Amino acid sequence: MISISFFNVLGVRPPDECLNYAWLTDPQRAITRTSLPSKCDNNLEKGWYRFGSLAGSAMPTDCVPTNHCGGMAPGWLQGSHPFRRYQIVKRSVCFHWDSDCCRKRHSIRVRKCDGFFVYYLSKTRPFATELGKCSLRYCGNKKRGTCCIVKKIKCVGE
Repeated sequence: MISISFFNVLGVRPPDECLNYAWLTDPQRAITRTSLPSKCDNNLEKGWYRFGSLAGSAMPTDCVPTNHCGGMAPGWLQGSHPFRRYQIVKRSVCFHWDSDCCRKRHSIRVRKCDGFFVYYLSKTRPFATELGKCSLRYCGNKKRGTCCIVKKIKCVGE
């Protein structure tokens, strides 16, 4: 959890969730990543989250193919992100499974902060598929590989 105490240039204190959130950075959350065994978010604690690093910078707003983002039923944001500073909106996360881009749906909140978004997420409910019960996972919007330093420069995610 990150906690920063400051006021922005205009002297306005950002909403608490723009200062206190957890990160979702697992590269397997990227929309181009496929992986087995499948992961899910059934243990995610309820709270504010920000996407970052190799997961991407936000939740995708288009249907993601099944078996991507490291899960069997990937979650994507139905509707647009808020566009005004500190605006908060209610949205649904759709989980794509079995040719249905919105087979399962979770209600969330999305806040626009200074240069990024945070999402009020909760654990996903079990959803039985022929491959098991752990299948729903929130996706990040990372599409292309990114170079990072891991003892040497290595490109991952392409």
